[in-house]
Amino acid sequence: MLVTLFVAGTVMVAVPVTYLALKDYPPVRALQSALVQETGKLLGKLPNHQTNGQAGSNLSAPLGAVGGVAAVGQGLQTGGQKPTTSEEMRIVDQAVAQLQSGLEKDPSNTTLHNRLGMIYAEIGEMPEAEAQFKQAILLSRAKLSDLYTKIQVKRLEGDLAAASSMMLNVSSIQLDLSSAHSNLARVYEKLGDSQRVVKQLDELNRDVVIGGGLASGTIKASDKAVAKPAKASPEIVAGLARAEALMQVGRMLDAGRELRTLLAVAPDLAEAHELLGKTGMATNNFFLARREFEEAARLEPTKASYFSSLGFIYDRSGKKAKAMEAYQQAYKLEPKNAVNAFNLGNAYAANNQNSQATNYFKQAIELNPNLASAHNNLASMYSMAGNYEAAIKQFEQAIYLAPQMASAHYGLGLAMYNLKDYAGAAMSFKQACLLNPNLIDAQAKLQVCQRKATRSI
Repeated sequence: MLVTLFVAGTVMVAVPVTYLALKDYPPVRALQSALVQETGKLLGKLPNHQTNGQAGSNLSAPLGAVGGVAAVGQGLQTGGQKPTTSEEMRIVDQAVAQLQSGLEKDPSNTTLHNRLGMIYAEIGEMPEAEAQFKQAILLSRAKLSDLYTKIQVKRLEGDLAAASSMMLNVSSIQLDLSSAHSNLARVYEKLGDSQRVVKQLDELNRDVVIGGGLASGTIKASDKAVAKPAKASPEIVAGLARAEALMQVGRMLDAGRELRTLLAVAPDLAEAHELLGKTGMATNNFFLARREFEEAARLEPTKASYFSSLGFIYDRSGKKAKAMEAYQQAYKLEPKNAVNAFNLGNAYAANNQNSQATNYFKQAIELNPNLASAHNNLASMYSMAGNYEAAIKQFEQAIYLAPQMASAHYGLGLAMYNLKDYAGAAMSFKQACLLNPNLIDAQAKLQVCQRKATRSI
């Protein structure tokens, strides 16, 4: 009774888009909203990462050899003297008040956050300094993500002048981001927290790539698109973006031509092989999809999404053993990814290994309680084991999360039917038929339930 509605859906192969985890702050929420809208229009939610925060974007931002680079233009001064006179304290208070007033008018101003953080650090108020530098980092990341997406859009539109102008803004924001990271590292150094010093410098390496060229910024926007190779040329980046945009609007053949052109000059571009494989899936060309996913996995054997996609293709081709191997490899690479656990649960269920399937569905729910398909399939496992009460709870949760899931309504009806709750079962079967008229068994059982419910009155 395992429902396959979500076995053949995008959840099998999609890497969830991971956006910046920002504070509940109105200007940041506005930036994030704009980012989602722009991305949804052109780049789309293509298989990435992500996600976890992670949910598993599997994306590696390009790393630069930054090491212990100090902040450029702004830096936390070490060895400075704290104000000792009342006059000096008044000067500091006035400066803080002026900066705070500026932030009330422009709360997303990263330069003001950095300046306020440096004043707090100078007078020894390290928690306040830390908060300001962290806010500067979060806001800078959001602004850069927004800019990178807009630059990609302008490139796709052929407006290179506008894209170039936006690149100048990128360098200014990167300056604030570098300053915030390095100053925060110095705060941690003052506090004697060497681990957080190293972590902060590592984040600086990831956020600001030295020697990668301005084009690396568009690569860096990996929360919204498929990861680009760390050393990709601007032409390759633009080609991948065009292919993604064509796929988003359903022009799979055109996207395929774009990707084949890219692969002619960059045959080892795993991302292009993955996208070409997805065009094969979308057009039911499973031979193309399998070949391209296998090549992507060969070129980049540490990326879980390639194996997840391979598992799906193998499963659709009837190669159950190879599908199991692919799903196991995806899970091995990313055990904290709910989709990988869910896919592996489906593979075990297809082999009638229901105990193992149940465990992986439970794990998927633990990792992502909002994964309706996992609740649905766990409920199916419970029903097959005769545990109808537990099945009902899981089906109800699946329906709560995804009210249009016909399979969950049908499964709920079956569980109620087996508990002889014919009136409740009839309601569930009726809803399932409304959502999916092709559920013949639901129609038949609806009639049976209606007769039994009438007799019991």
